[in-house]
Amino acid sequence: MITLIARIKSKSGKENELREELLALVSPARAEKGCIEYILHTVEGDPSSFLFYETWKDQEAFDAHVKTEIQIAFSKKKAALADGDFEVVFLRKL
Repeated sequence: MITLIARIKSKSGKENELREELLALVSPARAEKGCIEYILHTVEGDPSSFLFYETWKDQEAFDAHVKTEIQIAFSKKKAALADGDFEVVFLRKL
């Protein structure tokens, strides 16, 4: 399994817009083959920070996810809304 946390921060004044775009990614991702968990969080006390907690069946499922049309479309909007790219941390269960 592949488990990761992906964090992204909004540009100042773009918090609500980024939140809506990120929320729109949730249902399609959860319907993808190989998706086990895809949960969007906000950071307590920091409304500009958002985190996805994701678990995928395997690397192949994760690779397919990042190549979906909805993810590609979001990546084109990201520069206008986000202060940088996703910071991704892959996790290993102990």
